[in-house]
Amino acid sequence: MRIAVVFVLLSLVLVLHQPAPARTSEGMFFSEYTVAADHPQASQAGASLLAAGGNAADAAAATMLALGVVSPTGSGLGGGGFALYYRAKDQTLTFIDFREVAPATATKDMFAAKEETKAAAQKSRVGGLSVGVLGEPAGIAELVSRFGSRPMSEIVAPAHKLASEGFDLSANTVRVLERVGAEFLRDPVAAAMFSGTPVVGSRIKNVALADTLKRFGTSGKSLFYTGALSGPIVRAVKKHGGLITAADLAAYRVVVREPLRGDALGYQWATAPLPSAGGYTILTSLDLLERWLPTKQHWQGAPRFHALIESWKGPFLDRQHYMGDTDHVKVPLAELSAPARQAARAARFHPGLALPAEVYAQPLALPVTPVSQADNRGTSHLCVVDGEGNIASVTTT
Repeated sequence: MRIAVVFVLLSLVLVLHQPAPARTSEGMFFSEYTVAADHPQASQAGASLLAAGGNAADAAAATMLALGVVSPTGSGLGGGGFALYYRAKDQTLTFIDFREVAPATATKDMFAAKEETKAAAQKSRVGGLSVGVLGEPAGIAELVSRFGSRPMSEIVAPAHKLASEGFDLSANTVRVLERVGAEFLRDPVAAAMFSGTPVVGSRIKNVALADTLKRFGTSGKSLFYTGALSGPIVRAVKKHGGLITAADLAAYRVVVREPLRGDALGYQWATAPLPSAGGYTILTSLDLLERWLPTKQHWQGAPRFHALIESWKGPFLDRQHYMGDTDHVKVPLAELSAPARQAARAARFHPGLALPAEVYAQPLALPVTPVSQADNRGTSHLCVVDGEGNIASVTTT
């Protein structure tokens, strides 16, 4: 069997921005690497670490931090995410879960609306109660301490420069600001950054974030969890009705999990385990595609695209109705992945018809309460491959 480790987290479709090869002071070019992110200046931030001798972990951390500057509506230090890292020298895979967590005093019904009002529905998305204990600083520190080769001061430098000297406003950020700008701009820091009507390509600075990044480079993750910024974080969240305490920040820990693996289409695939539902979704989809497109001739033109679209319908229904955080709920993975269930789903496929998603549902005889999911646009994905063959794949939100 051919072996190709393919990394898929929450983002199943990546928009790639491969920077031009970086020129060194001696005039030579490094072209043996790729950095892919959703903003070219973030990609270039990661590429600059590789050109300076860093590896994929260093570059992924630098890209993450830069994304928090140039795509502030998609990710940032106040959020969290997942990182999957392949180390070439020993061919090991490590999955780092640095998602945000709920405060200790949070309850499962804290967002239940006593009255069905728009204000009640907004509590999980806007205001202090919507804020989780931040995970990104700890995730970056974990990634760099385990696999990186450069000091944190160098890793934060590209993002610090973008925040202090300015970055180009992307079309995606402008679109998001047009949808949620009124709410976003109630924050005084955001209002200072985006004064006037946002325009694609306009130059934006974030001096406050630049200062935080510089301090992160010297103090490390403790700055946010037990250090100088922990108190201001707690006070700001409480001011807006949130629950985070100093003890919540001090108790935060990343979790290292075993990656999810599977065989399909002649390759070995490695991806994200729960609580990310994307890994199960893609592996289930690949199994269906292997059944529906058995030869290379089937992977041509319209049949390929039709099969791809159909293969996502059933797995995404599973994701919506059965997936959750296995630290808190039981997810019926064995039942979901049962060969007979997958075979029954595959048998529903029609090579010439686009079928309703419910046709592929295959509901389980389990007491599971279906949940609805909001349209989520606040997530970013990046991938880095360095000259040694190390690979970092990160989803941050």
